[in-house]
Amino acid sequence: MGENDLDIDYAELAAALAVLESPTSALRKPSRVARIGNGQLGTVRLRGRVWRLQYRAESDANGRRRQHSVRIGSRDEMTEQMARDVATQMLAQLVPLRVAPGTSCTWESWLTRYTVVYLPLLRRTSQQSTGSIVRRHLKGAFAGLHLHQIGVGRVQSLIARWRAQGVAPMTIATRWSVLRRVLRRARLEGLAVGVPAGAHVDLPRSDAVASTERVKAFTPLELHQLLELSVEPWRTLWQCLAFLGLRISEGLALRWSDFDLEAGRVRITRQAVYGRVTAPKTASSISDRAVPPALLEHLRAYCVACRSAEGLLFPGPRKDCPLHASGVRRHHLAPVLRKLGIRGRSTHGFRHFFGLQAARAGVPLPALQRALRHRDRRSTEVYTTLNTEDVDLAVGRVESLYLESTPAVLSATGKRNSMKEENSP
Repeated sequence: MGENDLDIDYAELAAALAVLESPTSALRKPSRVARIGNGQLGTVRLRGRVWRLQYRAESDANGRRRQHSVRIGSRDEMTEQMARDVATQMLAQLVPLRVAPGTSCTWESWLTRYTVVYLPLLRRTSQQSTGSIVRRHLKGAFAGLHLHQIGVGRVQSLIARWRAQGVAPMTIATRWSVLRRVLRRARLEGLAVGVPAGAHVDLPRSDAVASTERVKAFTPLELHQLLELSVEPWRTLWQCLAFLGLRISEGLALRWSDFDLEAGRVRITRQAVYGRVTAPKTASSISDRAVPPALLEHLRAYCVACRSAEGLLFPGPRKDCPLHASGVRRHHLAPVLRKLGIRGRSTHGFRHFFGLQAARAGVPLPALQRALRHRDRRSTEVYTTLNTEDVDLAVGRVESLYLESTPAVLSATGKRNSMKEENSP
């Protein structure tokens, strides 16, 4: 198995499958953990100005389930939502949750099944990120519990623990989305699990305000300095990213067969992820476009220097295997950026340079969307975020256009309002 394959404990997998695929685990309607609502164990009603909980107790010796009513509180003391929250806690004591046999399993067993059955169905990039969150942050979060024991309270406690450890709010939101996806998949398989609604879980919010404007795109001067200090093949790679608007994964997957150096065109049809060539990010990523003349001349000279017009433009140490983007970033781009004193940039800064320069040149947004090969227009708008200097230039341009037609208006002394003088006796 490759170094990127999932680390599977097959003993745990066998135990998980034994629980989930036993004859008693046929798909059933999952037992509800939230107790107040339609078709659940109890209801909250307003009698006069008093909130009351109505529920049915366990069956007696004759098989009858008697209905009971318990006072929750006054309408003056609590809202309806507060009454429902209190009723949920009361039901947990009055009517303990009963789970049908075969509709629940341990948290560890379910994660093992999810890792083996559902994780490989994701894209390779998503496999790595989701698998890391599951293994490092979720597996031990509910150790020893069954799925039906995981509710809003335990999830909220987990989020509070992460925040106390100093985890960033955005990172917590990402982990919560993965946890919710795992629980939803368990519910779809008919297991007794309550998936907390997004409105019922409070996520932390960051109070920090960025003191400086973050610029993701390389400036023309920064790009010029970077190209001067870089050596081959990285200088050619940076130029392909900056002047073709490629992602780093697409640049590392380029082959000489993708170029027509005579006609000056390139076809983008694949990407390299974690050292493996895969399909492009989306169907919109496939493109056939012209190569700028200066870059075309550089590529011809680079082809002669490489003494090869076959295989990858930027091959890895192993034959016909592409490089890892993380290694290129860490070992070849970061040292040059540190030497130049450039901060806050990555390999995606070349693509931002392409988008920002095109926006400044007045390229219409639909054309820029096609050039960047985005499926959604909102993704393209991220690359057209202009800085303060662009805004100041736009404001000055508006004034200059106005002055071209009426040069004396702004410089003339303002007239006084003489209406009072005319109407005065």
